[in-house]
Amino acid sequence: MANHDGMAATPTLCRNSCGFFGRPDQRDLCSKCFRELMKTEATSQGTPIVPEAPNVPTLQPAVTPPEPTIKEPVVAAPVVKKSDRHRCSVCRKKLRLAQQFECMCQETFCGEHRYADSHSCSFDYMKRHQERLRKDNPEVIAAKLDKI
Repeated sequence: MANHDGMAATPTLCRNSCGFFGRPDQRDLCSKCFRELMKTEATSQGTPIVPEAPNVPTLQPAVTPPEPTIKEPVVAAPVVKKSDRHRCSVCRKKLRLAQQFECMCQETFCGEHRYADSHSCSFDYMKRHQERLRKDNPEVIAAKLDKI
């Protein structure tokens, strides 16, 4: 670092004695202490720190916005809880790849809770079984009986 006189400036330690070197343009504080100081000053003044944006002229729309209409209240979709695939959904035990069992209800379980009767499974196995039977065993109609 060089001064305006061409002489090397001696580095000064941070005023908070954190062990790092301070900079004169940051009130002889290191970057971390200076950042914390700016945050505390901003909260004490009640104004958030906003970086200065370049002056860009804002364009006004040539078309006037339409009159606001009465809108129906928006119903928020239920929040879907994202489960952690590396933990059992029942006991929250951390699972390695070989220990993970995914149920038909799209949840991951350990070896102890992998069966439908050991966790509250929301999958309808009876309906799945009935659909599979209908698909695999088509109805016998009268035309086929005559051929036999």
